[in-house]
Amino acid sequence: MAEIETGMTREEHFSEEDWVDFARQQGSMEQHARLARHLDGGCERCRPTVEFWQAVRGLAGQEASYRPPEGSSARPGRSSRFGGPKGSSGG
Repeated sequence: MAEIETGMTREEHFSEEDWVDFARQQGSMEQHARLARHLDGGCERCRPTVEFWQAVRGLAGQEASYRPPEGSSARPGRSSRFGGPKGSSGG
């Protein structure tokens, strides 16, 4: 039962979902503290998982502020290089 309440697996590590919540700064303060203590304890198995999800969160934050360069088309037309073979009529 304690396994379900803490999110820890039988190997005494937290689930992927727990680390996603940790990276997103979601969940209860108690759960966040447990995860932080686990990392502070030096778990080399969980650290790469946390670093991965923190990087994903950082990239997602950058994407939200991305704007295409001025003058670029947000939706490529028939002139796109992916529009078909050279010389095709496109239809």
